[in-house]
Amino acid sequence: MIVVYEKQLISKDGNPETNEDGIFINDSYIAVVDGVTAKGKLKWNGKKSGRHARDIILEALKKAPADFRAREMILYLNRSLFDEYGENTQFFKENKEERLQANIILYSAFKKEVWCFGDCRCIVNGEIHLHEKAIDRFTSELRSKFLEEEIKRGKTVEELMRHDTGREHIMPYLLKQTDYANAKGEFGYDVLDGFEIDADRTVIYKPEANSEIVLASDGYPVLRGTLEESERELQYILSNDKLLFRLHKETKGLISGNLSFDDRAYIRFTDTN
Repeated sequence: MIVVYEKQLISKDGNPETNEDGIFINDSYIAVVDGVTAKGKLKWNGKKSGRHARDIILEALKKAPADFRAREMILYLNRSLFDEYGENTQFFKENKEERLQANIILYSAFKKEVWCFGDCRCIVNGEIHLHEKAIDRFTSELRSKFLEEEIKRGKTVEELMRHDTGREHIMPYLLKQTDYANAKGEFGYDVLDGFEIDADRTVIYKPEANSEIVLASDGYPVLRGTLEESERELQYILSNDKLLFRLHKETKGLISGNLSFDDRAYIRFTDTN
C-alpha cells in the first residue's frame, strides 16, 4: 500500500489553471509531471504548450497498464504527445520550439522502481538526485553575467523583476536549445516531445523496502527530505536572490507579483507492500 505523507502543487503565479506541473496518484503509479515552459507562440485551446503537455501526460497515466516496464512507460507517454499532433506532424518536426514537451519522474508500485526522464528530481534511499542539464547551466550563467552588467549600469532588482532583460538576452539560446532535445553530446538532454527519444536513457532507481521516497519538479532548486525543509530553502532564495542569478542561477527569476520563479510540485510517500 502506498502511503502519502505530504504533497504540494503550486503555480508560480498563484493560478492553478496555468500550472504546468502536475501530480498523479493511483494504486499503480505516483508521478510528478513538469510541462516545459513554452518558447513558441502556439496555444492549445487557450493553453500554453507546457500546460497542455502536462494534461496529456496526466490523462495517459490514468490508462497506463500497471505492469509496464520503464522503457514501455516512457515510449507510451511520448506516443501520447505525438498523437496530439495529428495531421500537423511535419510542422512540429520542423518547428521544434512549438512542440509539446514534458519531463516526468514516477514510481511504479509493480516494479518497485523510480523512473526519471528529463530534469525532475527525487530523493531515493537518502540520496538526492537533481538531473540538472548542462545546457541549463550554460544559459543560466549567461543570464547571470548579463544581469550583473545591468546592475552595474544602474538597473535595480525591482526593475529587472518587472522586465527581465537577462531572460530576453538568453532567449535566442533557449530557442536554439531545442536542437539538443533528445540528442547525444555534452548539451544533449532528454525530454518527452512526441518525436524520437532514447527510452533506454531513462534513469532507474531501486528504493529500499519501506523507505521514504520524494519526487519533485525543478521548481524546488534545493530539494530536501520534507516539504517544510524544501520550502524553507526555496523561500530563502526568493528572499535573498529574487532574480535567481547569484545564490542559485536559473534561466528565469521571480516576476513581480508572482509567488515563485517556477511552478512547483512535491510528494513524499512510502510503499509499504
